[in-house]
Amino acid sequence: MEPERQWCGHEFCPDFGKVGAGNIKVYSYAERRYYCTTCGHTFSADKGTFFEMLRTDRQIILDVLAMLVERNSLRATGRVKHLKPDTVLHWLNLAGQHAAAVSDQLIHNLHVSQAQVDELWTFVKKKQEHLQPDDPPDVGDMWIWKAIALLSRLRVVSHLSHERSEEEATAFLAKFKARTDGCAPLFTSDKLPAYVLALIANYSTPELPPVKRGVGRPRKEPRRILDPQLCYAQVDKRRQGGRVVEVRRHILFGSADAIVRILEADGCGSQINISYVERDNLTSRQSNGRLVRKTLSHSKKVYFLQCQIDLEDAVFNFVRPHRALSIELPRPTTHGRKRQQRTPAMAAGLTDHIWGLEELLSYRLPPWRH
Repeated sequence: MEPERQWCGHEFCPDFGKVGAGNIKVYSYAERRYYCTTCGHTFSADKGTFFEMLRTDRQIILDVLAMLVERNSLRATGRVKHLKPDTVLHWLNLAGQHAAAVSDQLIHNLHVSQAQVDELWTFVKKKQEHLQPDDPPDVGDMWIWKAIALLSRLRVVSHLSHERSEEEATAFLAKFKARTDGCAPLFTSDKLPAYVLALIANYSTPELPPVKRGVGRPRKEPRRILDPQLCYAQVDKRRQGGRVVEVRRHILFGSADAIVRILEADGCGSQINISYVERDNLTSRQSNGRLVRKTLSHSKKVYFLQCQIDLEDAVFNFVRPHRALSIELPRPTTHGRKRQQRTPAMAAGLTDHIWGLEELLSYRLPPWRH
C-alpha cells in the first residue's frame, strides 16, 4: 500500500483530489483501507481502480487477464479457469477501460526524437471479401495504426479504424501529438500517401493574410507553414514472390543532413527504416490472440478488440521488460545480476520500476479522470 499515491475522494474535504498532499495514511493493512487526516473519512484501497466493483478472488482475475495478454483466446481462457466466456469478457471490458485511462494519464508531454508509424491489419467477425449487403457497418477489415517512440520503444498511441484514409491518418497523428510535447520528431513510415497530408494538418500553422491583398479572388484556405523541425521519410519495399528484393528510401520533409544527425544522436541504426515498428507488430500478434492469423480467436465486436488493444499496450509499456532496453549495472547485485531490466515506460522516464499486472490494475486514477 502506497499512501503517497492516494487522494481523498470526499467532495467536501479541503484536500479533495490532491495527490501527494501528505493527508492520506494507512488505516488497516488487513482490510486494505486508507484514511484522510484532514476530514477523517476512510476509503478502500480499491476505490477508483479496476478492482473496485469486483468480488471474485483477485488472483483468479489476474490469472485470467494475464492469459489474455499472452495470446490465449477468450473461450480457451474460460475453459482453463472454469469460467463463463461472458465473465471473462466483462473483466476484459473493465481492464481495457482502466488500462486506456492509465495510459492517457501517464503518457503526456512526452519528448520524442524519432517515431515510427505503421498499420496492422486485422478483421472483425469476417473478412472484407466475405461481407454481405445486410451486414452491419462495424464488421470487416480493420486497421490498427501504431506509433512507437524509437529510443524507449514506448507505444505512444494506437488507433483503430475501418480504412487507411487521410482522415484516419490525421486523427491518428492528432492523438500522437496530444501525448507528446508538440515538438515535431523524425517520422518514418511505409509509402502510404495519407501520412503526407496528415502530417501537414497536424504539424503546420495557417499563414497570416497579407496586409494588402493583391488582384484576384482571395484564397478559400490559407497557405500552411510547415514546422521547420519536422522530418519525414518513407520506406518503399518492393517484393517478388513474397520476398523483399529492393528497398527505396524517400525523404519528403526535412533535409538529409538533419535526418542523419538525428539517426547518429539516437543510435538506432544508420539508415532510415521501419524495422522497429514492424517488429512491434509481430509482438502484438504474439501477445494478442485476437490478432493471430488463421484462427478462430479473432474479434466479433470492435469494442472488445479496442479493449484488448488498450490492455495489451499498457502491459507492454509498463509490465513487460524489453530485452533491448536492459542497461549494464555499475556493479553486479548480490545475486550476480550484471544488467538491469527495463520496460518502455522506464526508458521513457514515466516510472522508475517494473510494474506488475496487479499494480497496473490497482493504479488509482485522480477524480478528474472519472
